[in-house]
Amino acid sequence: MFTGYLAVSHRCAICQEPLSDYKTADLPALFTILVVGILLVPVLWVGFAVFRPDPLVLFGYIGVFMVTLTLVMLRLVKGANVGYFWAIDEKDRGA
Repeated sequence: MFTGYLAVSHRCAICQEPLSDYKTADLPALFTILVVGILLVPVLWVGFAVFRPDPLVLFGYIGVFMVTLTLVMLRLVKGANVGYFWAIDEKDRGA
């Protein structure tokens, strides 16, 4: 489905469906930010309440966790958005 990290292939390698017609725009980024933001609050709360680390150490661990989770989820969410647009036949019809 992808040619790079987020670039959608022009055609599916198996069924030859034109995948480049399904434009997701900023929807995957919006969903990824929403999910990571929702997961961040309990992780910060439990991390600080249970382990009581230095705030800079907690910031470092949470920063690495957020970046990793965002990079993993962004590609999955973009694939799900392209699949959803394919299922409802929502192609880019131009301006």
